[in-house]
Amino acid sequence: MPMEPVPLKMSDPVDLCGTVTDMSGFVAIGVRGNCSFLDKATNASASNASGILVINNDSTLFHIAAGYATGASVTNDTGSGVQIPSSLPVMMVKQTALASLMRALRAGPLMVQMVPLKCRAGENECRPVLPFEQALTFEVDSGYLEVSSGKFEFVTGTWGGILPVEEVTVVEADPIDACSPLQTPYEMSNVVIVALRGGCSFGDKALNVQNANGAALVVVETTDGAIQRIGATADQTKSIGIPAMMLSQSSGEELRRMLRHGPVRGHIVPQVGMSDKWLELAIAEWPSDETAMNIHVRRLEDKNHDSPERLRWLRARHVSAAKGDEL
Repeated sequence: MPMEPVPLKMSDPVDLCGTVTDMSGFVAIGVRGNCSFLDKATNASASNASGILVINNDSTLFHIAAGYATGASVTNDTGSGVQIPSSLPVMMVKQTALASLMRALRAGPLMVQMVPLKCRAGENECRPVLPFEQALTFEVDSGYLEVSSGKFEFVTGTWGGILPVEEVTVVEADPIDACSPLQTPYEMSNVVIVALRGGCSFGDKALNVQNANGAALVVVETTDGAIQRIGATADQTKSIGIPAMMLSQSSGEELRRMLRHGPVRGHIVPQVGMSDKWLELAIAEWPSDETAMNIHVRRLEDKNHDSPERLRWLRARHVSAAKGDEL
């Protein structure tokens, strides 16, 4: 498996089941089906690919078999003209990765890094081994939406998608819940579309925003609850290629006040790790005893001292709890 960052490229043909165009220096993306995995590897090897990334046809993963039990005709004999590509790495990703990969490839060259993981017996989590691998960011679960006069924390959708790195234009969805086709398809690039929660699933909202050429979806929470990561159905994630973010109710209201005067410009700034802190706030139990509650709140304030937004949310929730409001 390549240890350094390598470029990805969609193979031609896409199933790697015929003569493949030159893939020198690239990891070839190919879809599963129409021929054996060994045939795909042989064809990719002949095109000088650095590896193969097979897109599975469902949402599962498994170790790819060499093909000897499937009738594949391969030999080491040079007289046959067919060689086993013994040094060619072959990897698999879920079908849900295809939409995001295709969208990213349309935007320009895509570099990826393969990271080997050590899976220890009796443990549920596999971890990277080398120090530089341990320092890599595997998933952006949260960050800041920064606009001219505001900085709002967000948590991302669980289906992935590549966050825009250039300046974005933030607009409101029309209709505001994004539960039907948007009225105005956007011709400009890097448009982030803000929609209210409710009325339909998060996946429906994402697909409607994507069909309007939006680069990302922002969902505004409509209750005063702590924000949490949002998801979509397995069928929806096959088609969603854009990322999603969720803002708190207070942040969303402030952002929407800015948007009353028209679109605003801003940047999406990843900041990994905030989703766990929001989740802890969401599932926190609030003691009925005043002393115990105060101790509980101080502990949470210490954990969230670096976030004015979470501290505001926490203090407002403390006031509601002290009044006996239902949480």
